[in-house]
Amino acid sequence: MAIQGPIPVEFGHVFPRGAFAAGGFEPVRDFEASKAGRFVQSKDKASGLPLWVTEVIDGDPQARDKTARVKIAAADQPVLPAGTAGMPFVPVEFRRADGHPIREPGRAAGLLPQGHRGARPRPRPRHRRQRRNGGLIEGGAAGSSPFLPPLVLSPDSTREEVTDPMRGSVRGEQYAQVDNPDPFASPVWRSPVYRTPEFVIWIVQLARLTWRVLWFAIRHPGFDLTAGTLMLVWANTGWQGLVTVAGVVVTILAAIRLASPRWFTRLVSGSARDRWRWWCYRRRWQAVMTISRLAPLYQGRVLLPVLGRVASSRFTDRVTVGIVSGQSPKDFADKAEGLAHGFGVRQCRVRSGRPGTIVLELVRRDALADPVPALPIPDVPDLRALPVGRREDGAVLAIRLHGTHLLIAGATGAGKGSWVWGLIRAMLPAMAAGLVRVLACDPKLMELAFGRALFDRHGRYAADPADIAALLEDAVADMQARAARFAGKQRDHVPTAEFPFVVVIVDEIAFLTAYQADRKLRERTLAALATLTTQGRAVGYCVVAALQDPRKEVLNIRNLFPDKIALRLDEPSQADLVLGDGARDRGAMCDQISSDPRTGAGVGFIRLEADPDPVRVRAAFVSDDDIRAMTAAYAAPAWRAAPMGDTE
Repeated sequence: MAIQGPIPVEFGHVFPRGAFAAGGFEPVRDFEASKAGRFVQSKDKASGLPLWVTEVIDGDPQARDKTARVKIAAADQPVLPAGTAGMPFVPVEFRRADGHPIREPGRAAGLLPQGHRGARPRPRPRHRRQRRNGGLIEGGAAGSSPFLPPLVLSPDSTREEVTDPMRGSVRGEQYAQVDNPDPFASPVWRSPVYRTPEFVIWIVQLARLTWRVLWFAIRHPGFDLTAGTLMLVWANTGWQGLVTVAGVVVTILAAIRLASPRWFTRLVSGSARDRWRWWCYRRRWQAVMTISRLAPLYQGRVLLPVLGRVASSRFTDRVTVGIVSGQSPKDFADKAEGLAHGFGVRQCRVRSGRPGTIVLELVRRDALADPVPALPIPDVPDLRALPVGRREDGAVLAIRLHGTHLLIAGATGAGKGSWVWGLIRAMLPAMAAGLVRVLACDPKLMELAFGRALFDRHGRYAADPADIAALLEDAVADMQARAARFAGKQRDHVPTAEFPFVVVIVDEIAFLTAYQADRKLRERTLAALATLTTQGRAVGYCVVAALQDPRKEVLNIRNLFPDKIALRLDEPSQADLVLGDGARDRGAMCDQISSDPRTGAGVGFIRLEADPDPVRVRAAFVSDDDIRAMTAAYAAPAWRAAPMGDTE
């Protein structure tokens, strides 16, 4: 059967965060009885008492409706209690009357100040009968007066009921409330603290220490052997024996350092430096990962990426990191700048590793800040590893030409000539032996003409666009003839005097493929280059091209070059055009390379076919004097008599 009249509700269900009265109580108008300007106050249908209404502000910041109208049935107009000093509104609480006669109008209406609980009525026995009659609750102790709960009216009658599941289920001595200055905030509970006996703590810690010592001994047999030997020497000979052993060890290490610095670095200094750098990163690891938001929270636990092995050099550190499940290298690449500042290094780049790991390349010192002098000419050149410069970690940069093609892109003055002449310098002994021929295309008559004697002696030189087109077409014909002879006999090319390795060097290729006024020459040149780059690798032909503008409409065969070098570029997007999509996000900041020739000439990023990650490098500077010396040593005697740098 449906309940007749008002429905009793608890104050805490309607206003879980408290309520504030926005004004005094006003009589409720009876619109049906009020006529001809005569005001008639509405009365409660069940009790017949006059109805009074006030505006109340809900203290819940997440409440959908911030205000509500509360109606109270009382014989006299209710009066708000005294407010708290400094507060614009009066905090109030609506509760049931305790049955005793109360003369105060506010209490008669069931209105008490916020925080005043009063005396709780005793719980009624279950066997006593309670009868609902028009909203009046009767029963309980004899002589108790009927109670009329307040009516709560809201613009939205479907207000969600808010309850606290902690109330009534946990006793007070079983939990404690966290301190909160807000008196109307929902209580936050914390778990009880149980004191562990001290002897139990000692036993657990001793067990942990014993296990760690045993595990360290198992993982470091060399340390165990050394420590055991030193203890045995000290037991038999005393401190004199230890001094003797130390002197012998220092002498052996010094001899290794003088005889083979590479072995000394590998066995002694390198391992010590790796361990030291690991400890430097370990003490900052948790703070940097947490502040960079790379330590996610899962089921109340902070999951920290695992710091793995550190490979250190004089200039860079390569840190292997085990990432958390669900993370990707891009998450770390987006935080690369923050990681660099957090670890106190110049720059941080993110490299892909095996599944579940990444490699952080942290640059401590700039190995490419100063110009690199011309490297010595190798006695026996390796066409798969020609030394032309220096890597960011301080190692020698070796570039492969045999079996690939190379594209060099850079703005004016970026140092493209150093790369071209560095490659020629590294191949000079092979050129003199007849194992390498160089076909030089120099449309601007400035870069390659300085060493023209070398090309006339060990290859061919062309500067006019028509001559360049003819040179490229002849190279295509020779390539196709060589392929016909190799067909069915061999798949890989080995340089010989009969079939030498042919390197086609094209300077300012954009002029020949896009800016040339003669359309037929453009088409002939582009067709020949496309044929060489698509068919020449297997038969011993390599194309090395240099240009300033890497856009597709300038060189539409850009993707036919497996290996690429990007020097200083004008726009950030050009790095991705040369090195591939996402290259700049992986650290190839070509637009930020300095335009100062001393610090930026020859500096760039190289992307090899076998490794998609760009590496910062710098070409060795081959000066005019170096080119003159190369020409004098390897050019024809008839050409040496001519002044250096003259062109026909």
